Amino acid sequence: MTYSKNTNKMTIMTNALLSLLAILISVANGAFSQGGKYEVVLIGQITNNQNGGPINDQEVNIYADSLYTMDFSYHKTVYTDEEGFF
Repeated sequence: MTYSKNTNKMTIMTNALLSLLAILISVANGAFSQGGKYEVVLIGQITNNQNGGPINDQEVNIYADSLYTMDFSYHKTVYTDEEGFF
């Protein structure tokens, strides 16, 4: 199966964003396990690499696993709005 360059770049960018989210949730999870109460808010924008325009209705899968504690995992699928934000 062949993929276009834009699909590959968008996949790389999406994976980078999701990796950042996983790190943020892991840090917050560590705070939770120590008795703290924190809220993690993730926002982002998916754009076209060729013209910088927003990509609407793009599926974004958000995952966090139990890297530090066995009792925490998270998954949510969201979609970008008309301006490419999620």
